[in-house]
Amino acid sequence: MDNYKIHHLVALAKKGDESALNQLCSVYGERVRRIIRFRLDRKFRPKLDSVDIVQDALVLALGGLKDFTYRNEGDFLMSAKHTHGQTQWVRIKSLAGEPCCVRPGLHGDIRIKSDRRLKLKQVSAGIYEIDMKKGDAVLLY
Repeated sequence: MDNYKIHHLVALAKKGDESALNQLCSVYGERVRRIIRFRLDRKFRPKLDSVDIVQDALVLALGGLKDFTYRNEGDFLMSAKHTHGQTQWVRIKSLAGEPCCVRPGLHGDIRIKSDRRLKLKQVSAGIYEIDMKKGDAVLLY
């Protein structure tokens, strides 16, 4: 699905269009499921169904849709490690060279590690901005 179509669906979904919401879930649900299956530790797979986790993730994502500002699909690749309900680290790679605004969910002083000197600027409580160039990768911990 092209960026224009995704942008249009997001705009409709933000206005409450149920068909647009369903289409977005169809487009992204399988992608989220694959990521969850890859990231889910094998010892939890018998206890947790990845479909349930996908549904929870989509409910959370759709709940934040009103605050979502669409730029381009896939501007950043992000991954994180969570242990005992706490975020341990967040890894971000820029694919488009745009500033990245992130809510990492880390506690205490947040440190940043990257190949070039990048600054982590707090823009509001728990939300940070990183001015990234295409190809930049950072680790927040």
